[in-house]
Amino acid sequence: MVDNAKQTTVVHFIADGEVREFHFNFQIFEAGDVDVYLDETLTDTGYNVSIDEEIGGKVIFNQPPVNGTRITIIRNLDIKRTSDFQEGGAFRAKVINHELDYQVATLQQLDEKIGRSMIYPPYVQDGVSMQLPLPSAGKALVWNQQATALTNSSINVDNTIAEVTALQQQTAKSAEQVAEHWQEVLQQSAETVKNAQKAQEAADEALKYVVLSSFGNIGDIKYTTRTEVPNGGAWCDGTEYTKDAFPDIYQMLVDGKISSIDYSTFDSNILTNGSCGFFALDSLTQKFKVPLLKDVYLKAGQAPAMFGAESLPKPFDIGGGLWINNTGNGITTMQVGKDNKIVVYSSSIYKEGAKVNPDHVVYRAYVVLYSSAAEASEAQAADLLSNLGSKLNTDISNINAVGKEYVSTQCKPSNRYLDLTLQASGTKYTAPANGWFVLSKISTGMQDIVIDLNETRWSVVNSPANGWTCAAFVPCKKNDIVTITYSVKGATNSFRFFYDEGAN
Repeated sequence: MVDNAKQTTVVHFIADGEVREFHFNFQIFEAGDVDVYLDETLTDTGYNVSIDEEIGGKVIFNQPPVNGTRITIIRNLDIKRTSDFQEGGAFRAKVINHELDYQVATLQQLDEKIGRSMIYPPYVQDGVSMQLPLPSAGKALVWNQQATALTNSSINVDNTIAEVTALQQQTAKSAEQVAEHWQEVLQQSAETVKNAQKAQEAADEALKYVVLSSFGNIGDIKYTTRTEVPNGGAWCDGTEYTKDAFPDIYQMLVDGKISSIDYSTFDSNILTNGSCGFFALDSLTQKFKVPLLKDVYLKAGQAPAMFGAESLPKPFDIGGGLWINNTGNGITTMQVGKDNKIVVYSSSIYKEGAKVNPDHVVYRAYVVLYSSAAEASEAQAADLLSNLGSKLNTDISNINAVGKEYVSTQCKPSNRYLDLTLQASGTKYTAPANGWFVLSKISTGMQDIVIDLNETRWSVVNSPANGWTCAAFVPCKKNDIVTITYSVKGATNSFRFFYDEGAN
């Protein structure tokens, strides 16, 4: 016998497309005492019911239900008596047990139906009615302002839904048109950017040649009388540099566009000659040395000329010879003349303290390692950055009156808001932007609203009596977590999130 005290009156299954038999564990008295649903459809064909007094019974389908079908088997007894006891008649235990089992089963059946009905919680306040108003087409059931009775809504929900749907469709259409417009704008902008890039590339190329023509080609050896190396250059003093410091000239050395020798040959040339006009390259360590050139001496004059020493004294004529002159400060040439007199030829240069070479100027050799130019715009940008430094990390006095007035409004609520649905007490809400959560409810006694901001108590509003309006608010930043706890049982006037001025 099935234990009536532990019975349920409905069971659910999900078909797998193979199983045909589905068991139930509640007592029935006839095969017609159960209803069978396939998903939401009540069916009375295509199956048989087998009764087992020990375990309840089973529904046996002729064909396995389709995979995924929700099968519901529920007891559905006629509420009636099954026996009639006569005055002074026989009182059999089997008959009375059958009658009692049947009545208990109907009570269980009613309990299951009531469980699917809308009922009050046990702690509902007095004076609340569940009586339904007369039906009104398109209207919704809502609680009145006192939350004591159900009434029809003032608006036609069907019409409102239709209007909202139409508005959504219109909005979607407008958004699509805006998207198409901006797509065209973006395409035009992309074309403009492409043309601007081409123009910039051409300008960069032109600037490169201007720079090269101004400072010389990378790898050129030049000479200067300056005491500081010119812009973009390095003295030809055999110094070693790395690829990272000067990647362009290093690559030119590797590609053979500039002649170079290895480090060993470079050092050997310097040891032998005191200088070397070649670059030294070590591709293994990705380093190179610039040439080592000693100072170059150029003759001072109005026109280029080769260096040359002053001429020696005129050679002797017959019988002549070289003699030191009488003063001891020069060399003379003696010659016997026709009258047997000695004729002396002398050079004024060859005397003590006399100049042998003309004046000269030292020119130092340097090599062009890179080309760079500081354009006027770059200088202006540098000045701008320098001026900006004085504007950083300063207070609001750094802006003008218009700016101050604007900034002063940014922490205030705007007239833009988002309507929210109030959930159960203790629900957490996330701020969608910088702004304010505002909640207003009608109390039914001494009740309160508590708002916690990021787990910190921020606002508490108490109601002293029934019918009072409780309103609480809290300012918050975007993504702040707000927890709203309330004991107010009355209607919600409004629950909104107001955006700050300037907040998105």
